[in-house]
Amino acid sequence: MRNYSLLVLLFLLLISLYGCGSIATTEDEIVRFSLFTRPFFVEKDERVAFDFWFKDKIAMKKRDADYSYGAFLMRPNQSYEKLLPKEVDTHFSFKVDKDDKEGIYVVTGYVTEKKDGKSFPCGVAKRSFVSGSVVGDFLHIPSLPQDATKEYLRGYLTHFKALGGNLLVADSIITVERAFYPSGVCRRRTVPEHDFLADVLEECDKQGVAVLVSLGWDISADEPCSKRFSSLERIMYELFYNYGMHPSFCGFYSYLSGGSLDYALYIRTFTRLVKTLDEGLLTACSPNLEDPLLAGYLASIESLDIIMPQTRYSASRAPDDKRFYPARRSGDFVKCFTLSFPSNRKLILPRIELFSPASDFPMDETGIKSQILSVASVGGLNGIALYSYHKDIYSQLAVKTEAGRHEKCLQDSLIAFSTIQKEFSAHPPITVYCPFSKRLKTETSLFDSLDGLRRLGIAAGVSVFVPNERETLPPFIPSSAEKSFVRATADSRKVILLSDTVALSLADCSFIKDSLNASSTLVVSGFPLPTGVELNRESLFGIEGTEPFKTKLLTFRYDLGGFVYGDTVKFEDEIELPFMLHKGGVAVLIADDTHSLVQLVPFAEGRLYVTTLGLNETNEQLRRVILHTLKDAVSYSTGKEMPVFLSPLSEDVDINYCWQDNTLTILLVNHADKPLESEIAVPKCLSSGFTIKYLNVVEGAGPVEVKNQTSFKIVSPARWYVLLRLEPLASK
Repeated sequence: MRNYSLLVLLFLLLISLYGCGSIATTEDEIVRFSLFTRPFFVEKDERVAFDFWFKDKIAMKKRDADYSYGAFLMRPNQSYEKLLPKEVDTHFSFKVDKDDKEGIYVVTGYVTEKKDGKSFPCGVAKRSFVSGSVVGDFLHIPSLPQDATKEYLRGYLTHFKALGGNLLVADSIITVERAFYPSGVCRRRTVPEHDFLADVLEECDKQGVAVLVSLGWDISADEPCSKRFSSLERIMYELFYNYGMHPSFCGFYSYLSGGSLDYALYIRTFTRLVKTLDEGLLTACSPNLEDPLLAGYLASIESLDIIMPQTRYSASRAPDDKRFYPARRSGDFVKCFTLSFPSNRKLILPRIELFSPASDFPMDETGIKSQILSVASVGGLNGIALYSYHKDIYSQLAVKTEAGRHEKCLQDSLIAFSTIQKEFSAHPPITVYCPFSKRLKTETSLFDSLDGLRRLGIAAGVSVFVPNERETLPPFIPSSAEKSFVRATADSRKVILLSDTVALSLADCSFIKDSLNASSTLVVSGFPLPTGVELNRESLFGIEGTEPFKTKLLTFRYDLGGFVYGDTVKFEDEIELPFMLHKGGVAVLIADDTHSLVQLVPFAEGRLYVTTLGLNETNEQLRRVILHTLKDAVSYSTGKEMPVFLSPLSEDVDINYCWQDNTLTILLVNHADKPLESEIAVPKCLSSGFTIKYLNVVEGAGPVEVKNQTSFKIVSPARWYVLLRLEPLASK
């Protein structure tokens, strides 16, 4: 991947503002699709129907022996088939069969012209549909052997499909040395001429593996920044018109990666360029997360179909990057995308890093397992991408003995990923809000909050601010959030947690007000409490201000989680805490009539909880207060009880849970090198008894009946996970 300079960004800004003059519009297309059913995501037994639209010069009345038309369908892991409509009809359809494998269906519509006894494509259109889970890999084209390329590819695809693979990114098709296909526009070409890209597509056509082609400018030429996008455009046209007829060709992946807000501007321009060529082509990118706000900006790009967020596990261990992110951060980076993207119907495929950054930090089985288990704990994913099984494992099988162990570890980890994901199609009820105002320091504060929740034993997602699409060009500051983002957050009944935030922008204040008006539940925690241009703390928080105050006794004046009216919190010695000066709303936990530690403010059907306690409280009694504040918010918002861990957990875990009627499923991933024993309080709805069923293989663990107990214990193996289901006992 290549980084880019400020000059490139300025050039892209001009392109996005004034348009790409030489790009063909849909009016110039010879053939395209019109869909009758919802595109992109399909279910088993669903029938997908579509029509051709032809340009006037190839209208139905002019179609004769010189022109022919048709469509190919490539089902996942099957060779392509031809779709044949009636002679006078342009209507096509296919059914997603029950026995079909999961993956991407690719439809290729075409018009060919016959000249001198030969047929030439004169129009190609694409549509893709996703059913089930997608498992992708980055195929490193320069690593392919010069001789017997197709035999090598057949062996690789056999191994890859055994892992559940159904999508490839044909990566690095152009390097500094040359292009790896016979290009007419790149400066340096393959010598001797050998079309590696055609070999890949031909084998994938036969084996039913969808292919995204990596697209960038000609890096074999010393192009100035001002000419790089025109170079990318020429390469895009060349690739599509030379290889678009391949049934496995489904779209373009951006070779360029980035992590700042400027990258969103590049991707917006890149994806619009591809969609102008053919709106049915899939577009994909793989950002890192230097700024988590990037997730919200990418979510606002309607023309972006697939996001492959990097885990940064291996990259952070490279000699030139000393951040050394722990394994649990892999899932945290992915969380930043999952709650922003569903309303836009995009594929989210976390990119697992399998490469060794340096000999001092070799990739091992622990690194593979830890990344995959961490991202598996994130609900609502569409699959996973590997970077790169081909280059870092398969190509090493014949030369390194440890490569075989790595492949077996990868296989076991992908099975675990699938097992976990089947249980967690939704997200946890608590989501940490990443506001626009924290964009300069968000990485530290956001991930500190997630670690604080881990120690409390609380599963949480991340909601990153999504700007209004009209206000997404940096450095302009948005004034409001995208309305669909506000609606989706409210409709999902999530508890929005705003933690350790000092100041809020105009757009953040607008989001908070809109969310409360839309019946959302908010929790504000940490000191100092946030301020904002349009944030009136008196009316919003029900306080006049804050001040330090010493006390030995706190009293509950309102039920809160497991606490009831009249309960007290006592300290052996006086403790000084930042208290709120109560003015309105409900003072839930007080030191006296003036000083409140927890406030509750109702807003129509919404509710706001405010506390000056942070998520990283070390005092056990105060830790229980913040824990039960969040528990009460979840119960109010969802009507379901949040499982409570009775003692603090290590931050080196990943947690998730979900309710299905009165059945509770709990996941605990343990990244530590020793087993972790945990005790969980029995939820009230299961107090009459329940059965614990382990959904993954845990040695010595079978179904266990629990009766007349207030808590139960579970053990998560070292560097592994425990997944269990609590089912109520059948009434006699």
